[in-house]
Amino acid sequence: MRPAVTGVGVRAGRGFTLIENMVALAIFAIGVMAIGYLLLDGMSLAQNSRGLTGAYIAAQDMAGMIRANGTNALSYNGIQTPAPGVAASTGGGPPGSVEATDVTTWEGILAALPGSGHTPPSGSVTVAPSLQGTTTCPCTTTILVSWGAGDQYVLQTMVDY
Repeated sequence: MRPAVTGVGVRAGRGFTLIENMVALAIFAIGVMAIGYLLLDGMSLAQNSRGLTGAYIAAQDMAGMIRANGTNALSYNGIQTPAPGVAASTGGGPPGSVEATDVTTWEGILAALPGSGHTPPSGSVTVAPSLQGTTTCPCTTTILVSWGAGDQYVLQTMVDY
C-alpha cells in the first residue's frame, strides 16, 4: 500500500477559486450590459422610425389635399402649423374654404404624430409656381414636417392639374 500524500501543493477539492468566480462574473456582466445597450438602441431606432413614418404619411396627405384642390394650389403657400394650441395656422384660404378645412385636417394629422415629449410635431408648406413665367400651376410644393429634437421630413413634389 501506498502512504497517503499530504502537504504543500496538494489540493483537497476540485472547485473554482474566488478569483476564477470573479472573472466569470465580470465576463457575464459585460455580456448583460451589451445586451442592455442593444435593447435601448433598438427602442430609440423604433421611436425614430415611427416618427419618420408618421411624418411621411402627414406630408403625403397634405400633398394629396393640395393636388385635389387643383387651381387653388397656390393658396396653400405659407401654411405654418406649430404645436397644437400654440398659435393659429397661417396660409390657406378664408375661414370655411376648402383650403382652411384642409389645414385644420392636417393639424389634426400632425397632432396624432408620435413626437418627443418636448417637441410636438409641426409642419409647413411652401408652394411656388414653376419657372414658366406665370403665377399658376404647375408648381413646386415643399412640405416640411418636424418632430422631436431636430428630426424632420421634407417632401418636394410637383402639383399639376
